[in-house]
Amino acid sequence: MSAIPTEQTRPPEADARDFVEGETQRPQLLIAVQERILQDPILAGHFAGLPTPGVPLLIGDPFNALSSPHQLRTSHRLVRAVDAFGNKYLNQYIVIKLLGCGRYGKVKLCLNAFDGKLFAVKVVDRKRLRDRRFLNEDGDSIMLQEYVHEIATLKKLHHPNIVALHEVIDDVQQRKVYLVLEYVEGGPVMEDNRWIAFPEELAQKYFRDICCGLDYLHYHKVLHRDLKPENLLQTADGRIKISDFGVSQVFETTDALSSTAGTPAFLAPEACTKSSFEGRPVDVWALGVCLYVFVFGTLPFSGKTIPDIYHAIQHKQLSFHPSIVISKELKDLLKLILVKDPKIRISLPSIMEHPWLTLFGLQLLIPLSKSVHGAATMDFSKNDLKSAHTTSTSGLNPLSKVGEQEKRFQAGEYAKGQISMEDGCCYQPKSDGLAAL
Repeated sequence: MSAIPTEQTRPPEADARDFVEGETQRPQLLIAVQERILQDPILAGHFAGLPTPGVPLLIGDPFNALSSPHQLRTSHRLVRAVDAFGNKYLNQYIVIKLLGCGRYGKVKLCLNAFDGKLFAVKVVDRKRLRDRRFLNEDGDSIMLQEYVHEIATLKKLHHPNIVALHEVIDDVQQRKVYLVLEYVEGGPVMEDNRWIAFPEELAQKYFRDICCGLDYLHYHKVLHRDLKPENLLQTADGRIKISDFGVSQVFETTDALSSTAGTPAFLAPEACTKSSFEGRPVDVWALGVCLYVFVFGTLPFSGKTIPDIYHAIQHKQLSFHPSIVISKELKDLLKLILVKDPKIRISLPSIMEHPWLTLFGLQLLIPLSKSVHGAATMDFSKNDLKSAHTTSTSGLNPLSKVGEQEKRFQAGEYAKGQISMEDGCCYQPKSDGLAAL
């Protein structure tokens, strides 16, 4: 049985909101970046060898292979380069800023020089994945298992309320693997330990998005197992996207689970025991805890220690803060979700049909299980899991000094501006020219 994590930080790819707002920039900036790549003999030589057949270097079709949200790219060659201005490149990605550090390694904000889009690049250290401090009872690496499942899961998920994986850069000659993820500029809908209650109308909007994303996962037989506000990211237009699939699980026939994963305060009562339990009701419980946090700014069940938290989850009665007034429909929904017995807990399809969520039928949400016949199966073959992680056959080569350099920009060096491309934005230096890129 895997060890129960006592604390999990929010996904660092969610961050990076400290850029200075600037004027709207023109698409010509990206063409200038691309032209500079062609003019720089070092960069041009590097990029000439990249496997990019059929992908235009200059901006033309916004739905090219690199920008298509439905086409995952896997690259087996990593080219690291530094231009004359000291800017670091990972293949065609310009490193803008270090966002933070996660369980696997660093996460960096990068600009795709080919199409001008921002991405959160998760840097995964192969050696760290096999750290002996993170082995289960069978001697297998817990972090490696989580990493492999995250990639295998993200490769097959395409939904507006789920963070997308765009590219995997996996060069067996390198010590690190790079996951190019959708950059969600708004960050977590709530910061850890800084929860502030939302107005009920806003909580309802967010909750609808989360339900749609989770319904898509469950329809494809994927259990998230770690829903919490820190894993719910917000786009610039206010859409919520579910992230962090490190402890997710795919079930084939039944969704029975025997191991506990996730964050203690968001675990369902049945997950606090050593007995087996069904996975979908556990996700539904965590969904209800998120909703409770949205409207009250605090947890429904808490304690000073993990055993205290588990005891409260299993035995404490649900209560509502008298200082915050909520509608009777919302109160009814919370009571239906946060039911101790998973057998009588409301299901996700029923949640999506609840009057509070549909505004008494004015804004219908149709569960996928009811819009089509049967549930789709997201099959993971052995090749899927094998291809999610490549083991180096030539040893773990130390990175060169150039590879270890981290280009960090001070606040104000970049001005944020939207350009007229689908989901695109870029960062333009305040000074003239492109010396700061």
